[in-house]
Amino acid sequence: MRVRVRDSLTVAFKHVSKNANITRQQIESEEYINGCIENNLVFLRAIPNSTWYWSERKRDLFSMIRQLGKPTVFLTMSAYEIGWTGLLQLLYKFKNEGREISKGAAA
Repeated sequence: MRVRVRDSLTVAFKHVSKNANITRQQIESEEYINGCIENNLVFLRAIPNSTWYWSERKRDLFSMIRQLGKPTVFLTMSAYEIGWTGLLQLLYKFKNEGREISKGAAA
């Protein structure tokens, strides 16, 4: 992520006031980079998990909903691995060189 931030700093200079002088030491300092990240500068659009990135994804999603309509089916699936005793027994067996564990101990 830091490499993307460093490579995107030239874009960030467009959003700095004309009277501000930015030195090479500021660009190379970690504090300056962290300050840029905290200020949510526009160059963060290319950085995943930044506020700008997710606001663009949200805007894209809303435009898709406007064009295509509301989704009719939304399915979310997840494995309930904590309550899946067969899986827990198998994982225990792999980790502990073939030793078995009872269903009661796995639950």
